[in-house]
Amino acid sequence: MTFDALQKLLTGGGQQQDYLDFLKRYQDDPSSISDAEAARRYREMMSNTPAGMSADAHASALDHLSAAERAKLAEQYKQAHNDPNSPFDGYTSDDDQAADPSNLGRMAAQAGQQAPDLFDKVFGQGSPLGGTLGKMAMAGVAAYMASRMLGGQNRSSTSSTSGGLGGLLDALDGGSSSQGGPFQSPASQAEPGLHVKGNR
Repeated sequence: MTFDALQKLLTGGGQQQDYLDFLKRYQDDPSSISDAEAARRYREMMSNTPAGMSADAHASALDHLSAAERAKLAEQYKQAHNDPNSPFDGYTSDDDQAADPSNLGRMAAQAGQQAPDLFDKVFGQGSPLGGTLGKMAMAGVAAYMASRMLGGQNRSSTSSTSGGLGGLLDALDGGSSSQGGPFQSPASQAEPGLHVKGNR
């Protein structure tokens, strides 16, 4: 998958302004994003995003989870990996390193390719990491990917602002810490490798 599909999604049929509005609301007050909107935008982004950008987006969003929450997520991916009925086979990290945001980002990106419903099952309503936490994770991933694509097109009109979308884009470029803004700098630009169960 190339950037063309994502760019077409974000620039066609009024979608660009729609996503700019979403980014502005997310930057101003992430809790204003509803569960349904977070899930919808997450699915839209994931179905049109190259794997490398997906891994970066998930790593950035999941970096804001606590260590215990990331460990719980890693365990969910491990269970899916070991389930013979699951197509996901991306749990290739050492257990001690699996909960690292970059490794979780890679696993989430691979799950998006092999088992698209897995992330939603983990973070959706009634899931192990559901509720507000799940909503914020999905909204954060969608916002990261949308801002990456729309940032260059809107930087000249937003970079001088101190908050809102300008702050969002500045945080993206500057690699803010988890305490200082919604995003951190991308974990990696490399495409995550795919593996086939039983043929490592």
